[in-house]
Amino acid sequence: MQQLKSLLLIPTLFVCICSANAQTPAYKSVPISTDSLRKAKPDLEKPDKKGISHDVQKMPEFPGGAIALLNYISSNIRYPVEANQKGIQGTVLVQCLIDKIGKVGKAKVLKGISPELDAEAVRVVESMPDWIPGERNREKVSVYYTFPVKFKLK
Repeated sequence: MQQLKSLLLIPTLFVCICSANAQTPAYKSVPISTDSLRKAKPDLEKPDKKGISHDVQKMPEFPGGAIALLNYISSNIRYPVEANQKGIQGTVLVQCLIDKIGKVGKAKVLKGISPELDAEAVRVVESMPDWIPGERNREKVSVYYTFPVKFKLK
């Protein structure tokens, strides 16, 4: 069962992780530079009150890149038995904070599909090793990072 789960997750996770870690990711945590956003948050270049940057020049990066992130997730994720028995599948959108030293924390579900799968996605994200932190003006900064975790049954 574990091997079947791993085989099913690899293709879907690969596509999602590669797009999330590309130069222009599909689920980028950085606000798009538009007039309406600039009016709502005029100081995008300054960190917010919690010291989290919203405008970075270099996004955080998993050590080894997208393939290493895919391998980490696929080898550490466990399809919850209850979700498997119910035939629940889909994509959980997870946001986490990658701090100035690369520690992953404050993972939360932005779009979930079931309590079991949501909890598993958060567990895997929070168990990740340290990342290469994001940068702005050559300075390490804390950044929110958002990406999908796909669960698919055959």
